[in-house]
Amino acid sequence: MEPLENIINVTAITSTNTDTNIIITKITNSSTNTNTIKTHNKNKSQPDIKITTQLDENYCPICLNLIYNPIFTPCKHIFCKSCLEECVDIAENAVISCPLCRGNIKNTFKLQVDKEYAKKLESLFPKETAERKQFYDELSTKDREYLKIRLIYGNTHKLVANPKQHKKSSEYGAYENKHSWCIFIELDNDKNNTINYVRKVDFGMHPSFGVDLITVKSSPFEVSKVGFAPFEIPIKIYFQSSYSNNPVEVNHTLNFEGNGETKNVTVKLKLKERELIAKGIVSKVGSKISKFHKPETKINVKK
Repeated sequence: MEPLENIINVTAITSTNTDTNIIITKITNSSTNTNTIKTHNKNKSQPDIKITTQLDENYCPICLNLIYNPIFTPCKHIFCKSCLEECVDIAENAVISCPLCRGNIKNTFKLQVDKEYAKKLESLFPKETAERKQFYDELSTKDREYLKIRLIYGNTHKLVANPKQHKKSSEYGAYENKHSWCIFIELDNDKNNTINYVRKVDFGMHPSFGVDLITVKSSPFEVSKVGFAPFEIPIKIYFQSSYSNNPVEVNHTLNFEGNGETKNVTVKLKLKERELIAKGIVSKVGSKISKFHKPETKINVKK
C-alpha cells in the first residue's frame, strides 16, 4: 500500500477533449516534484498513453535521445521514426523484430507518426524538441546527396511436370531435374526502373551447370534454370555510373518450398559530383564544392 504522505501530496487535474474522446489527466506529486501526463481514450480499442515529465524517461531506446516523430509499434513500444526506419531497412525478411521485446512486426507496418503524442512531448520539452528538429533538418540536408533504394532479391520456384531421370554418376548420384527456378534482383515495387540504378549483376552458379558465373547486363536481372537440388548463390550488384558506390554483395540459398523466397536489401546510393551539381544539391565554386546548397528541385526517392 502506498504511504499516506505520498497520497496526500498527490493532486490530479482531469479534462476531457470531446472532439477526440481523449481524457487528459495531469498528476502532480509534490513530495517528488514530478508530474505525469496520462491520456485515456474512451475508445477501448486504443491504448492508454502515459507521458512522464522526466526528460530521461522519454528517451528513445535506440538512440537514447528525446523521442522525435514518435511511432508506436503493434506491441505498444515507442521509438523515433528514423530509428525504426533503420531497423526496417536492415531487415531481410518480411518480418522484423521489435528492438525491445522482439515481437514480430511485419515490414508492411506503416511507420505513422503519432502527432498527438509528438505535440505533448513538444509542450513538455520545447527546447529539447527544437534541438532534435534542428539535428534532423541538418541530417536531411546532407541526405540529399544520397538516394535510398530497396532492392528485392530471391528466387521463384515451380515443379517440372514429368522430369527427366538422370542415371547415377560418380559425382552427383542419380537425380531428377524437377525444380524450375529463377534467381532475380529488382527494385522494390518498381521493377521496370531497376535499370536506372543497377548496371549489371553477377550470379554465382553451381559447377553442375558448367559455368561458375553468369553476368546479366540488362533488365530484367535474372537467371532461370532447371535443377535437382538447392544451393547458395552469391550475388554481386554493380550500380550505374551516376553513383560512386562500390558493388554490394549478398547471398541467397535457393528455396524449393512452394513458390520460392524473397529478401530485401536497402542501399544508400551516393551521387557523384557532377550529378549533385546538375540536381542543384551542391554548387561548384572554382574547383571546390560548396556542399549542402539548398536545391531548387526535390529528388524523388523511389522505395
